[in-house]
Amino acid sequence: MKFVGGIQNFKIENNSITIKLPYYHRVATGLISGAEVYLFPKILKVKNAAGLETEVKEIIISPFPPCDWLTIYEMELVMEDKPGMINLITSILAENDINIHIQESLINNDEQNFSVSLIVDIKKFQNKFKHDDSNSMQSVLEKAFVDKDISLEKFQPCKQLYNNSQDFQKSSKKTNYIDNIKLVDYYETH
Repeated sequence: MKFVGGIQNFKIENNSITIKLPYYHRVATGLISGAEVYLFPKILKVKNAAGLETEVKEIIISPFPPCDWLTIYEMELVMEDKPGMINLITSILAENDINIHIQESLINNDEQNFSVSLIVDIKKFQNKFKHDDSNSMQSVLEKAFVDKDISLEKFQPCKQLYNNSQDFQKSSKKTNYIDNIKLVDYYETH
């Protein structure tokens, strides 16, 4: 197994695999020590510079279970910077049964605007619509936010998770658990 910068080692404990990543890899991926993640090995066939087909091995690492990847969405909101805006956003999302997984915010001092980027799970919200009716879902959210002077700039599936979810659903291994033997085998035989 080869990993640039080196996975220090991995071992099995209590039906899970422990992967020790150097600090500089954990920081870059946003993972903290002890974080539970889900692994999904993938082999891509790509053409190299000479036009020959070659295999590229990849492991998708996600803090979200693969069975939820289809309902993980990205949202971006822009509003005037004033006290209570985060509370207002979380109230609107709670009213619509949308669960926040990750939130980042940024103040743009030039225009006095406040920007909030969210990774959310829309599973319960989506159940109120025809399956994956993104336009209707977005319209409902836009109306809820515009009434509070908040602009919904982005509402879309997390592309990387969504695309890999299709592969995960097709795979014969529909489990969140990859043991040590499967991981070694994946790198040594493929």
